This record gives sequence, C-alpha cells and structure tokens, in this order.
Amino acid sequence: MCTSAVGALSHYIERAGVATTSISLIRPQTEKTRPPRALWVSFDLGRPLGSAEDPEFQKDVIRAAFCLLETATAPSIDDYPIDAPDEAGCSGKVWDDYFDVISADPDTDEELPIGEVGEILIRPKEAFCFMQGYNDMDDRTVDTWRNLWFHSGDAGRMDERGFFWYIDRIKD
Repeated sequence: MCTSAVGALSHYIERAGVATTSISLIRPQTEKTRPPRALWVSFDLGRPLGSAEDPEFQKDVIRAAFCLLETATAPSIDDYPIDAPDEAGCSGKVWDDYFDVISADPDTDEELPIGEVGEILIRPKEAFCFMQGYNDMDDRTVDTWRNLWFHSGDAGRMDERGFFWYIDRIKD
C-alpha cells in the first residue's frame, strides 16, 4: 500500500479511537502525509524490516514501531535508531525537537547526572504532541503531571551518547 493511502487510512482509524503506527521507507512522502505515528527506516525499498536473513533485527524494528503507540500522540515520525546498542533496555535517543526527557530524582524532580538511575520525566515542547491526561481519571492526571513534567513511573538513565535506558518500574 502506498504511503499516502496508509497515512489517510491511519487518520480515519484514529478518529474511530484506535491508535495506529506504520513503518515508512520514504521519509519525504511520510512527512507530506503525516500519519499519526510512523517509524522511518533507511533500508532498501522493498525491505521495510531490513535484511530477510536477520529475523531478530526485524523483530526489533517491529517492536520500535509498536512502541510509538505508547509514546507518540501527535503526528510523529521517529527514526529507527540504527546506531542504538543491541542490548536489552536501550530505548533509543530522545526526539529532542519535540520533547525534553531527563532522568530525575523521584522526590525532587531534579535532573540527575549522566549515567545515574532516576525517574524518567518527559516534557513536550509543542502543544498536543503528548497525551493531555488520562480519560476519566482526573486524579491520576494531576498526580502524573507535576512541575510541568510527565512522571512516567519508570526508572531509567541516559548514557554519555544520549541513549536512554529503561531499568524498571518505580510505581509498581
């Protein structure tokens, strides 16, 4: 299916209340159609998951696309992190055009030094590019949004190369 059709279909499905994501090989066309969520990959045309001989890598690409369902709520195009470490817990780099993300002390919200584990806090830089709140759960929304930061409830750290690492849940 062409990128334009995927973008249009995704918008239609999202209006019905179902989140969508896609994998894109042609970035300029994806930027033009602006599907709700897309993972851009720089593989050869006809190979949206990379090499056919590497099923583990293909699973990583699919996982990255599905992760967009949890993180992106506005038109977003994320680049597949080809240079990301192939290790459990690596969540990739922050899309800093649209978000500030820090690892912070869970009690004070103060940013921690590179490498130290804290709560992952997210601050959108653009209106409506992140969830506005929990549906019919005002108390949960107020509890989660503090000091202009979304408190993820996840423990994580950023390394010296700018990659974020998921460690565990804090709140569970």
